[in-house]
Amino acid sequence: MAYARRPNLTVTAVVVTQGASEFLPRTLRGLAAQTIAPQRVVLVDAGPRPSPCPAPDGGELVEAPSPNLATALAAVPDIADEWLWILHDDSAPAPDCLEQLLRLADSGPTVGMVGAKQRGWTGTDVLLEVGLRTTASGRRTTDIDDGDIDQGQLDSRSDVLGVGTAGALVRREALTAVGGFDPALGPFGDGLELSRRLWRGKWRVVVAPRAIVYHARASYRAVRHGADPDPRRSFAARRRAQLHYWLSGAHWWALPFLLLWVVLLGGARALWRIATKQSGLAVAELQAVGELLTHLPALRHTRRRSHQVAQVGPGILRPLQATSRELFQRAYEANRHNRAEQRAAQAPSNLELQELASLARQRRWTLGAVLAITGLASAVVFGPLGWQLTGGAYAGFSGSWRDLAQYVRADMVADGLQLTGGLDPFAFVVLGLTLPFALVGVNPGPVLALLHAAALPLAALTAWAAAGAATRRVSLRAWAALVWAVHPSLLLGLSAGRTAPALAHVFLPLVALFLARTWRLERVDVLAPVAGRGRGRVQAPTRMVAVTAAAGAGLALAIVLAGAPSLLGAAVLAVGVLAWRVRRSRWRLVWVVAPAVALLAPLLWQTVRQPASSTWRAWFASPGLPLGEQSTHPLWAALGTAPGRVIAAWQQADLPGPARLPLGLWLVPVAVLGLLACWQLVGARQARGAVWLGVGLAGMGALLAVIAPWIAVGVGPMAGVSDQFVLVRGWSGPGASLLTFGLAIAALAGRPQPVHNRWWVPARRVGAVVGSVGCVAGLVAWVALCQLTADFRLVERAPQLPAAVAYAQDAPYRSRVLVLEPGTELRVAVRRGTVAQLTDISALTALAELQGPGPTGDRFGAGVRPVADANLEVLVALTSALTGTSDAQAASTLAHYAIDGVVVRRHADTGADGLTPWATTARLATALDTVGGLRRATRTEDAILWRVGSADPQAPSAHLVAARVRLRGESGVSPLPAGPVHADVTLPAGTWQQVEIAETDPSRWRLLIDGQDRPLRAEEGILRADVPAGAQTLSLSPRHPGATLWWLVRAGVFALAALLALPLRRAKSGGQAA
Repeated sequence: MAYARRPNLTVTAVVVTQGASEFLPRTLRGLAAQTIAPQRVVLVDAGPRPSPCPAPDGGELVEAPSPNLATALAAVPDIADEWLWILHDDSAPAPDCLEQLLRLADSGPTVGMVGAKQRGWTGTDVLLEVGLRTTASGRRTTDIDDGDIDQGQLDSRSDVLGVGTAGALVRREALTAVGGFDPALGPFGDGLELSRRLWRGKWRVVVAPRAIVYHARASYRAVRHGADPDPRRSFAARRRAQLHYWLSGAHWWALPFLLLWVVLLGGARALWRIATKQSGLAVAELQAVGELLTHLPALRHTRRRSHQVAQVGPGILRPLQATSRELFQRAYEANRHNRAEQRAAQAPSNLELQELASLARQRRWTLGAVLAITGLASAVVFGPLGWQLTGGAYAGFSGSWRDLAQYVRADMVADGLQLTGGLDPFAFVVLGLTLPFALVGVNPGPVLALLHAAALPLAALTAWAAAGAATRRVSLRAWAALVWAVHPSLLLGLSAGRTAPALAHVFLPLVALFLARTWRLERVDVLAPVAGRGRGRVQAPTRMVAVTAAAGAGLALAIVLAGAPSLLGAAVLAVGVLAWRVRRSRWRLVWVVAPAVALLAPLLWQTVRQPASSTWRAWFASPGLPLGEQSTHPLWAALGTAPGRVIAAWQQADLPGPARLPLGLWLVPVAVLGLLACWQLVGARQARGAVWLGVGLAGMGALLAVIAPWIAVGVGPMAGVSDQFVLVRGWSGPGASLLTFGLAIAALAGRPQPVHNRWWVPARRVGAVVGSVGCVAGLVAWVALCQLTADFRLVERAPQLPAAVAYAQDAPYRSRVLVLEPGTELRVAVRRGTVAQLTDISALTALAELQGPGPTGDRFGAGVRPVADANLEVLVALTSALTGTSDAQAASTLAHYAIDGVVVRRHADTGADGLTPWATTARLATALDTVGGLRRATRTEDAILWRVGSADPQAPSAHLVAARVRLRGESGVSPLPAGPVHADVTLPAGTWQQVEIAETDPSRWRLLIDGQDRPLRAEEGILRADVPAGAQTLSLSPRHPGATLWWLVRAGVFALAALLALPLRRAKSGGQAA
């Protein structure tokens, strides 16, 4: 039935355009074809740039650059008609659109706004919107899927929470009553916000399902000025509009909490966007929050206007709003529908399923066998040692994760009685690797021991995965995994306690794997039909999120370089070749190199800043305790083995000559790899660049393995001879690992010409058998040497120290323990943990033992520095006082340096006079029993403990206080709780004159008392400062702003890289603002 319009019902149509857009002509044609024409037509050119628009037939043209609809309507003069019809330049109305709008608008005097049904601009049957339905926070749900066809499924709607402004008909009286459109919004959210004020002003907002506009959504899709459609470009504006709507409608008492929540939520959502590989939207999330906070006056005006026009409470909106549960349910159903569609599209046939199952079964069994072999060997060697290891170059950590974080944040090394700078970057890597375990209460020490013990199966697993990027043959992948796991550099490194180079060996294959995935070069199995068989297996590149792989490669490379800094040159070569050869997406290299640059930049800067110093030697040192190795021939060094040490250990095992055969087969797999690499170099048809890169890396590895043993990096015990301290030189293991790594790339990456020779197949099988036998034989030989000889496996179970030692060091007062180990010479050390700590030494502090040329120097002129350190002189004086006097002053001196106990450890070798180890220890124990102020506390299988302080409460030494930070005053001495580096405490009540800190260098520390900087002075080997009367708080921190800066940089870069490396799927669209 035709609609009969009232004679006095008048309409003004306002078309708002951004210049002469490509959508405007169609919109004007639709306006001219209306069955009921408006009385007045105004075209408002709100574009910021001059772009002449033709005036509509019989209409007006107003040029008024405007950022939103509110200011554009304000520029239209003399609006006196009853209704205002708003059209965008990209919303073309159907011929009967205005008629249908007026039919519903004229149905009652309380109708304030009528919205139109929106369809797609090109696909005219595609449904876009039939009214708006959101949560109270403005999160939108339309109950319409992408691509839904309009079949009248939502035509029953009438009263709605809000409508869009495209094609909306607004009663002028109602618009004036509620204050018009919000000038803080537009082009998003203005219709929804106006609808809310209309409802609370006792006006109705309805939708006319038969009134249709064809909406291009140019602002949403960001397609103006010829740009390609991308809704992500408009996300920041949409998100800001949603937050403005949310906060403008909240209760006054909830607004401060919501503002704080919006800031926190913005950061969390940005991190989630990064994790889902939407870095552009992460920036938009932060941008939206920033714009909201910088426009708080506009938010205040919106809230004031809403309060002034409101005649009913917000409860009137509740029946029209969606709930969060509905929103989540809708999202869940949409995701489930998408996954079902993907599974249906990719579902293989029954024959293909059988092929996939067979292939997966074969790989599981093969990989399981490889992991079982390597895991069993590792369990036999390291299983009996437990969770606390020591010996060789192994450096554990007995403190908590928070303690390690303090050392890393301050870049401090616990060097005896003092804390000094220059911690190895490997400590930061350990901090990151142990973080997931710390969340469940596991300390870094057991995790580090587990990583050391599990390095064999982990190396096999990473090599298996990396080999799969080059070949899908199960036999080749298994052989590559075995060759990499039983490599001499890894086996000898594990037996010597070199955890950092072992982890570098484990993670090196992952660098190649993730780089291949970054540029989609990884090979996977794809089932495809083959003539005559119905199926087949071909190789094809993967399709994965490349930035995930790039971030994974960056993290793996950072771990490799932290464990083996000498591989920096090879990393620069590989990245340079990639930057030269890769023609697309070079920006991904940023995430490949960023973690390594953030980790090693301080050490690199020190090296560049002081080129004449010995800092460059630190690049050839292995993180951990210095450990000397016997010199070997350059050929054996390049292969990562030490035949002299191995043969000596084998002879010590007293085995017959034929049993040495596995030693000869140990290096056979490396030789086979070399032959395969040469073959690929000559006959490869594809991936010749990868083959040449592998050969180049192998050459650099061989050169590094030969040069490293020439360079002195510190002073330490000789491997297997704990009493002999020698010049420690660089280790050849990382170079040998790189050599094998390069050969593996060259051998597996290329596609050689097929060989049509009858000897080829037998030769290939013989090579595979010999190589596999060599792997297993080398592993068996290593296990036998570790089990049968005492000097080959240097890693051992940590001595069972008394529980009081661990308690004293973990207690809040952070006292220390003086460890004495008798032997040929008395060895003295001050421990802040129960074993040698990762934070006790670094490559830079080890270089302090080197000086100019000497008879035992290296080829670059470094020798052994004589003992001249004041820190060491104090230790020598303490030991002499303890073992040579019975005066109680010795115990007071120990407490003065925060030493709470003395531990005498059982020595593993016979004493110098031929007595048994415990007899030598007994002599030292007898001397300590006579020292006043020391009391024997307990004894274990491995050590004896004396505590500082007499058991007699009347003795002067009974009141000795051994604490890192303590107060001294009229009331005596009071210990203060402190961390291993920092201290933040509330001072106890009392009259205190001084604070004493058991550190040595005042220039390294900053003391704040009640927030005021207090000067520190060095007195009697410790630091002191005056305490003002009535002081309440004390804060002690390192005076090293550069360390804090790099801590933040490292943490930020690694956190972003870890988020990007998470294998989370990218969102399907950039659409919703919520």
